[in-house]
Amino acid sequence: MYYFIYYFSLFMIYSFAGWVIEIIYVGFAEKKIVNRGFLLGPYLPIYGVAGTLMTFILQLYIDFPIFLLLNAIIIGSTVEYFTGYAMEKLFKAKWWDYSKEPFNLNGRICLVNSILFGVLGMVLIYFINPFLHFCLDLIPVTILYFISGLLLSIFIIDCILSFNIVKQLKLTASALKKDYTNEMSHKVREALSNKNWSFKRILNAFPDLTFLNMKEFKKMLKKQAKLLKEKTKSMKKKKIKKQETIMKKL
Repeated sequence: MYYFIYYFSLFMIYSFAGWVIEIIYVGFAEKKIVNRGFLLGPYLPIYGVAGTLMTFILQLYIDFPIFLLLNAIIIGSTVEYFTGYAMEKLFKAKWWDYSKEPFNLNGRICLVNSILFGVLGMVLIYFINPFLHFCLDLIPVTILYFISGLLLSIFIIDCILSFNIVKQLKLTASALKKDYTNEMSHKVREALSNKNWSFKRILNAFPDLTFLNMKEFKKMLKKQAKLLKEKTKSMKKKKIKKQETIMKKL
């Protein structure tokens, strides 16, 4: 039981630390404070999951810094990629998009973020974890149990509320029945602009949030494929005619 409490405590600490990092990073870039994150509370579970997995796995490579760095990159990138994939499938919305970044994979992860995850993993194992372990050992077990139980209850309630909010976001997007375009996302945002603060917080936290209408998206892809096929045929015909003209001149 103690190990569960210990790792859950680390999960919450890393989630909060990730929230702070995002606040600073985005605030510096956009010159304003934005409450980042899918949940309403001050934590980002993606950092909590990545940090906890790193703590559990990377101890094996503590004497091999290069392998530790590579595995930290793999763990962080894998968590970010599949979190993005799962949320897209679950809510039919794209929560972040790195498509404009160099060396990205399906817009869900990019090289810069992966390297940052690697660096954070090394800092975590060599500096932060030993300090946190020391601090948690100072807290009496009964108090640690009480705090962890309270945080777990708050976290579960937050998840339920946040999922309900995003479910309504999804329903609003579906009701509009627009194509897979920026216009659709703009219309969804307009429809939600008069709702309560929790909706506005989600939209502010994810300014690049794009709502997906998969049926229309598939139609668009088929249309683009058909146009590309026709264009290819046309180019082939022109090339053949050009070759025939050259042969006649010869």
